[in-house]
Amino acid sequence: MANVLNFSSWLRLNEGGWSSTLTQNTTLTPKVLKAADDATREFATAFNSYLKGIGLPEIKFIRPVGSGTWYEQDLIDQPDKTYGDIDYMVSYPLLGVYPEERKDEIESVKTYNEELLRFIYMGKTPKVNPGETEQISNPSSVKLMLELDVDGEPAWVQVDMVVTHGPYEEWSLARFTPIRNVKGFIVGNLYKALSDALGLSIQSRGVRAKFNGELLAPWSKRAGVQERAISLDFRTFLRDIVEFFHRYEGGSGDAKISDYLKKQPGLDANSLSIDGIAAGIRALAETLEANGLFGKTLKYRNSQDFVNQVVKNYEEAMMVTYNAKKFDKAETPAAHAAVQKTRSLIEEYIAKVKHALA
Repeated sequence: MANVLNFSSWLRLNEGGWSSTLTQNTTLTPKVLKAADDATREFATAFNSYLKGIGLPEIKFIRPVGSGTWYEQDLIDQPDKTYGDIDYMVSYPLLGVYPEERKDEIESVKTYNEELLRFIYMGKTPKVNPGETEQISNPSSVKLMLELDVDGEPAWVQVDMVVTHGPYEEWSLARFTPIRNVKGFIVGNLYKALSDALGLSIQSRGVRAKFNGELLAPWSKRAGVQERAISLDFRTFLRDIVEFFHRYEGGSGDAKISDYLKKQPGLDANSLSIDGIAAGIRALAETLEANGLFGKTLKYRNSQDFVNQVVKNYEEAMMVTYNAKKFDKAETPAAHAAVQKTRSLIEEYIAKVKHALA
């Protein structure tokens, strides 16, 4: 996105951060992201004071996530770097309105988003533009439209609030940390490829399974199912998946854990790499096989069959982006170049994942 100011048509295709045309003249550098972070924290202080006044627990504004995770380091060693958007993780308290976990989470989001928009509309935080924020937000998703001054120059910046809840905070921060200097969808699609191969979910609320009674159900099934958490620890989730299937298939005692998973039972979000994630996936596959867990609920012949499915899932997910209809809207030479750059990146990482899991 280094040429972001030169191709306005590409901005309409971008995945986030461009809900308003006002932001299209602002290049999101580390310095701009720092100004946005400071302004968001000022807003947090004012809003939490408001919440205290109306008798609601405060919310926690944690930090930028996604590509902005390392902006403070980028200020030092990559000051000219540009970001596609700003995602800011916030944690909403659970209000206990419903006994069902998921219903209570949804109600919490609805309540706090309504209060956020109500407070913003009061206009008590001058760096947050009420009218523009209202235009790009709704009760299910709040995006702050900030009016900033960066080195004497005006800057309009959109901050997308990514919501988590207390039990998921550490997991969510790790799950939404991409490989540094690599687009988030690259690693996000690899987690999805793995979860689809397992019939589970590896998203913002941890590793989760769906059950119909006591029978494991496909994650895609909606009616008549209940969710259960398998792991909320990013550092151990691969081993936790093995233990889950071992128990589900009636195994006695603890599962046999490979030497690799004993040393690396999950992933370290601060040192992610394609090779490291691939090594974890392969170790997971081999440990599942060693425990006799293929050919049952997991209908694979062996660990290589499972790994092949992960690779197939990854390529399919990446090609969905490659063939996205939004790319057909590219009009200028710069927009076409940006599309080609994204497609080249997709081809590069499909090849890397295939090589790493070969």
